Amino acid sequence: MDRPDSNIPQAPEGYSRPESSPQNFVGPSNQNGGKPRPFEAPTYKQGFVLCVVGGVITGLLSFIGAALVAYGMVIAIYCKKGHGWFGPAITSVLVTGVAAYLLSGPTEAATSVTACALALGVGYTFATEKLTVGVGSLLVGATALALLGYDAFFAAMAGTTLPELAQNVFNQYASQVSGASPEIQEGLSTAKALFMLFWPTSYTGMALLYFVIARFGARTVYKALTRDPQKLPQFQLMDVPFWMCALAVANLFVYALSSTILSAQDILQLITLNVFMALRVVFALQGLAVLTWFVREKHFSPALSLSLFVLAGMLEVQLGVMALVGLIDAWVNFRKLNRSGNQDSEPTINNN
Repeated sequence: MDRPDSNIPQAPEGYSRPESSPQNFVGPSNQNGGKPRPFEAPTYKQGFVLCVVGGVITGLLSFIGAALVAYGMVIAIYCKKGHGWFGPAITSVLVTGVAAYLLSGPTEAATSVTACALALGVGYTFATEKLTVGVGSLLVGATALALLGYDAFFAAMAGTTLPELAQNVFNQYASQVSGASPEIQEGLSTAKALFMLFWPTSYTGMALLYFVIARFGARTVYKALTRDPQKLPQFQLMDVPFWMCALAVANLFVYALSSTILSAQDILQLITLNVFMALRVVFALQGLAVLTWFVREKHFSPALSLSLFVLAGMLEVQLGVMALVGLIDAWVNFRKLNRSGNQDSEPTINNN
């Protein structure tokens, strides 16, 4: 039959136009001239295997393996329609612990198992669409406290404390350049002061990095499986739950009282400092979300928008301005978001 006269190019032989459903992936037809073969979606077994392989990698390189563990967990839960998480979770945690213990010892095994557990939690909550701002903050906080607890336990077993252990670690590195020039020695003194200032919050920093990497792996595969951008959250609509404001007040109160409890002063101050660090990051992100919303509402030019974000970053690093904006927005609601329902929900594109 002759092809009708139109401006639409004819599809190559062996291919056909995809159907309207976003889940149909059309490939080349088979050799017998049949219908095009759709690409096969991943199976539960493949998700299980990815979790196990990710567990092995987490035992070696915890930051890299976290993404693969979350990736596999999303596939496993997606294939089982919200179920099937127990087997991959237990197996990957055991594999991670064994691999890390055999290669690096008990301290690294505890860290790797914690990273794997966080990745599993991120994968599960992302696949079940429960990864809200509050849930993510709880995952990061629990991970940071677990990392801190492990180090405190091993320090106590060694007959020392965490501050002394951190100072000894720095002194070991500094002793390698003990015969250096006065300029280098002065630089080491400055570096030591900075190290002792920032090391207490390093646990939150590690937990945040684990979370970001695991979330990247989970988001990548979830987007490919659903092929529905409507389900992905919009950053400008990020809204911190109100209970985090109450947590900030309670944490400040505990920090003020920690100096009166001499037996637990060090550990209480470490915990409260890490909570402060996590809250600052969350509220700073909320402040940046407010700025993103403001820039889009006012239709600023790309150059002006970039300048505002650079200025916001500088003010946050030096003065914590964006965290303050986020904290105020949690009370004032600059963006007039609908908080009548569950505030701890992560709005999607459909909420615009």
